[in-house]
Amino acid sequence: MELPRLDKFKLITYQNIDIDERNVVTLLYQPLIGTKAYSLYMVLWSLIDRARLRTPNYNHDKLYDLLDLSPDTFTTVRKKLEAIGLITVYQNEEQYLYELKAPLSAEEFIKDGSLGAYLFSRVGKDVFEQLTGLFKLTTTDKEGFTNISSTFDKVFDSLPKPIETT
Repeated sequence: MELPRLDKFKLITYQNIDIDERNVVTLLYQPLIGTKAYSLYMVLWSLIDRARLRTPNYNHDKLYDLLDLSPDTFTTVRKKLEAIGLITVYQNEEQYLYELKAPLSAEEFIKDGSLGAYLFSRVGKDVFEQLTGLFKLTTTDKEGFTNISSTFDKVFDSLPKPIETT
C-alpha cells in the first residue's frame, strides 16, 4: 500500500537512545534490516524533539525527499522496522503516528533466539564473533595492585568548621 506524498505523520517516543544503542542498531540490526531501513530509523530519531519526545506533524514527502525513497520503498523499509520491533505504527483518519522504540541491548539481541540466530546466519561465524566481541565488557586484572585511593573523609572535612565570632 503506497502512502500518498502528502499524508501526515507524527513521531513519538518515551525515551532517547544513547550512543551504545545507536551502535547496536548500526552493527547488529543493520545487517538484518538493510541500509535503507537503518537510514529511515536514524532519520526518524533525528526528527524527534529531545525535550518533548515528539514531533509536529510532517508530510511523508519530507521523508521521501530526505532519504531519496519512493513511497513503495518507504513502506517496505518501514515494515522491516515494524517487524523487528523498532517502531510501532498507528493510524487514524487524519494521520499516521510512528512510535519509535529503543533497540534491545547487545546482550539481549545476541541471546534472542530469532535475532541472534538470524544475524549469525546472515554474516557468518567469524563476523558474528567480531561483532559480538565489540560489545563484551572486559575487566582489567588488578592482581598485584594495591588500592591507594583517598577516602572522602581524608580529603574533605565531613562537617564544616564553625565560624568563630569575636
